[in-house]
Amino acid sequence: MPEPRRWTIYPKIGKDGRVLLSASGPAVVSATDLVESSALDAAQARIAELEAALAARAWVPCSERMPEREGWYNVTLNDGIVTTGSWHPRGEMWNVWRVVAWRPLPAPWEGDKA
Repeated sequence: MPEPRRWTIYPKIGKDGRVLLSASGPAVVSATDLVESSALDAAQARIAELEAALAARAWVPCSERMPEREGWYNVTLNDGIVTTGSWHPRGEMWNVWRVVAWRPLPAPWEGDKA
C-alpha cells in the first residue's frame, strides 16, 4: 500500500468574506490519490471545523444583528477605527458611539507552553 500523502491546509478569509484554502503538498491531487475514503472524510471534517472557527471570528454588521450576550467585543466605528466596546442588550446600546460592525474578542494569550 502506498504511503498516504501529508497535507497542511491554510485557511484564509478573502476580501469577499469567503473562506479560501491553500495547501502545501503535491501540486495536483485527485480523490483517487487518497488511500482511504476515511482520509477524505477526516479532511472534509477538518475543513468544516476551520471554516466554523473563521466564521466565529468574522465581522458582523450591526445592520445584520447585535450580540446576544452582554460583554466586550472588537468593534469597528463608522470612521474605520477598530477598538473595543461593551454591548448592553437590556438597553440595546454600546458604550461607544457609531459602531457599524462587531466580532468576539480573541482568546487571551496563554504564554509560552514549555
